[in-house]
Amino acid sequence: TFSRYAADFAPLDAETWVIGVSVSGGVSRTIEGLMRARRRGARVLAITSSAQTPIAQAADAVLITRAPDIPSAAGVLAPGSRSYYASLVMLYAVALRLAELRGRETRPWREALARAPALAEQTIARCELPASEWAARTLDAREFVICGSGPNFGTACFGAAKLIEACGDAAIGQDVEE
Repeated sequence: TFSRYAADFAPLDAETWVIGVSVSGGVSRTIEGLMRARRRGARVLAITSSAQTPIAQAADAVLITRAPDIPSAAGVLAPGSRSYYASLVMLYAVALRLAELRGRETRPWREALARAPALAEQTIARCELPASEWAARTLDAREFVICGSGPNFGTACFGAAKLIEACGDAAIGQDVEE
């Protein structure tokens, strides 16, 4: 939506930073949005996996994020999950650093961020059995709608993309507040 509409009409100037996130660095709409924003005078930050990616080349500044290469289990494909998590951590780090530079206390947020991996591990452990049971009950389903609003709308869209990539089933993320 930004690259198609807002980049040409939003009030962008040299005081505006537009941040584009693409670990692969090759998502055409993200690159297009950054280039349009830059032409309008905004400054552009790319969060990507390498300074050599196309999105990095379109940016004024680049932050490199990497997710460890972990082989997928036999028969299990979950592309982009680690890179999604790494991108979120980088965005949190940027937000916290901006807050610090503006004189705000960030220690509780940094401590919470540092606890995130352990909390993710606990969540995986707690969800494994119920998720397996749910998957077994829905094995014949071929269409999924994942609902969310606010920041969870983005998570719903990401989850739908992972279902499509991992299973090949039709899935959409739906904003429940529209």
